Formats: sequence, C-alpha cells, structure tokens
Amino acid sequence: GAARRGGLVLLSLAVFYFLGFHSLSNLPLQLSMFRGVMKRFWMQLNASLALFLAPGFLWALNLLGGNGRRGDKAHGPIAVLLIACQIGRHYGKQDMSQAPFVENYGRGMLNALPYGALALTQGDINVHTIRYLQACEGVRPDIIFLDQVQMAFGWYSKQQAPRLTQRGVVFPGNTLMGKKAPAGHYSWQQFLQANLRDDRAMFSCGGWAHPDERLRESAPDGFQFVSPTVGVCERIFKDNTEVNVTQMVEMGKAARREMQFKYPDARNWNEDTWEHHIVGQLWKKRESLGANMLSLYDRSRNHEALQIAVDEYRDITAKCTWKTMPYTVWKQLGAALSHQAGITSQVSMLQATVLQKESVDAFRMFVKLSPDSDPDKETVFKHLRLLDEASSDQGGLKS
Repeated sequence: GAARRGGLVLLSLAVFYFLGFHSLSNLPLQLSMFRGVMKRFWMQLNASLALFLAPGFLWALNLLGGNGRRGDKAHGPIAVLLIACQIGRHYGKQDMSQAPFVENYGRGMLNALPYGALALTQGDINVHTIRYLQACEGVRPDIIFLDQVQMAFGWYSKQQAPRLTQRGVVFPGNTLMGKKAPAGHYSWQQFLQANLRDDRAMFSCGGWAHPDERLRESAPDGFQFVSPTVGVCERIFKDNTEVNVTQMVEMGKAARREMQFKYPDARNWNEDTWEHHIVGQLWKKRESLGANMLSLYDRSRNHEALQIAVDEYRDITAKCTWKTMPYTVWKQLGAALSHQAGITSQVSMLQATVLQKESVDAFRMFVKLSPDSDPDKETVFKHLRLLDEASSDQGGLKS
C-alpha cells in the first residue's frame, strides 16, 4: 500500500545519497579530522533511516503480543522510556553547554587583529567561525574577511565581490586562478599587490589555498616574508619589507594576549573532533610565535621579543596536551633561557644561575625526546656532557 511505497521511496533516497555523496567526496580519509567531517555529513542519511524506527517499533511490539487495547496503551510509555534511556546514556558526552572552545578560538582570532584588517581565511573552522561571530554575535564587524577557496569560483565575483568592493577590496579580475592567470582573471600576486596598503594590515588565516594544488600551503612568490603569528593568523608583507622591530614586538604581544583563553584538553576529545583540531592549531601557532620572536631577538637583540619567546615556550612545555607537540620546543626553550640568563647576569647572578639551570634542563629534555636523526642532538649532547664533567667536582649546574 501507500506505506510500502513510501518506505521504498525513503530507502531509495538513502541509497542514492549514500552512493552519490561518497562517489563525489574527495576528502583524504586517512586523516582523522576529515573522517570526522565525512561522518557529520551522514546526518541526512541517518534522518531518512530513522523514519523506519516507528513502524519497526510497532511491528516489534505486536510481535511480542502487544495487540489490543492494553497493548496499544503501552506503546507510548515504552517509546518514551526507550528515548529517555538513549538521552541518559549519551547526554553527558553530547552536552556542549560548557565547552565554548570554538567560540573562544574565533574570538581570539578576531580580537588579535588590528582595526579594519583584511583577513584571507581558509578552512571551515576559520571561515565559519568568523562568519558566525560577525553575523550573529556582532563581534569585530570592522574586520573584512574573504574565503580563499570561494574566490576561485565564478559566482564569487558576482555575489560577494560587489559587497567587498564597497569596503575597499580590489579584485583585479573575475576569478582567482594560478600563477599564470589568463586574461580577465587574477593570481594571488596580483590580488596582494592591489590590496596591500600602509593604512590596512592584511593577514592569512589558516594558510593558503591555491588553485594550483602543487603550491598549496606555501605563500605566494614575492610575499613569503616571515612575520610573527598574530593569534592564528600571519600578517602578509612583501619579501623586501624592512623589519620594524617595535611593530613586530607589538604584534607578538597582541598575539600572546589574545591566546590566553581556556583550551580544550586534547586527551578528552577524539581526533576527529573540531575541539581536538583547535588544540593542535593553537599550539602550533604558539610555537610559531615563539620561533618568530626568538628569531627577531637574534636579529635585533630586543629584550621584549626574547621575553615573549620565553613565555610562549614555557606555556607550551607546561600546558600543551597535544600529543604531537614537536620535541624541538625544548631546544628552543633552552636557547631562549640561555639568552635571558646572559642578560640577567648583568643585574643578578643568582637569578641568572636559576635561568641557566632551567635552560640546561630544557636541553636535556630535547636530547631525551629527539630522534637520533636530528642534526642537533649530538651537538647538544656533547655540550651537556662537557658541562657535567666541568661541574661534577663543584656541584654546579648538574641536575
């Protein structure tokens, strides 16, 4: 009858969705995060299959002798009881009311940017978080953000570009293309050249999406200048930009200030969740900030830059729950503390000794965790052995 035909239609739709979606999907499923994204697209399929639960439930009750007036009255309470059991079993895990990690991530990303900045975003967690916070919460409407992936589609220039043009964004053509963009289209180099201005900072948030897949993740030629990470974004400069140390340090301070919110504990989240992904992104960016500040100190001997590096590396080694934290963080912490001990020795030898001991301990952790293939492991090990030999008779820095 009609019920049977309706069931066949639903089943056909489910099969069509399952086969059609998976045949068109091109996500790299060997990565846990993308497997999680794939599973979240099964909600439509699950919804259609869930409609079969009601007739199946009635059929099971009737099979167990639920026919008749008394049996009919029992159907409702039994259904409610089963649903309540499901809710009770899974509510604790699914309750996200006290887990505002994605919102915190987005707010930290936006609040670290200067007023009126232009943000070129990539990745769902970056694009949609900004879109939600601006449209629904009214957070930082001054920030202009563009979705890098969408810029490569023809409809973007018709539907989105006019609105962005009103805010001062320049599109040198219709569609973002590769390095050798045909007439009427534009490359990343042309877009950046047209939009880099002294009065408006421009940032890349989430890396780079190139129409030419071979160039994915790398910055466009001519714009690969390494700048301090600002939150989870990086400021875009031309390669020949003269370093403004004060400006770089202030960017580092802003980044560190805006990333001091509560992070998810990676041990409590599956690897296919956005929360686990956020942990990795944040700690990688903070490691990058520390490296940028330490490099800035090496070039300029700016003490504030060194302090930011020390603080970042201390936070990472003490608080990071992300299991793939790079072991090189310990080497960087040791180097930063050694520099700081040298500066402090001019004021307080006691404090300098404490810092130098902490530096040695950090280098020991690097030797312990680093693989034999690391080119610096043997050199650091030899220095530590010489230090131990020199201090063995006088109880110096040996720990």
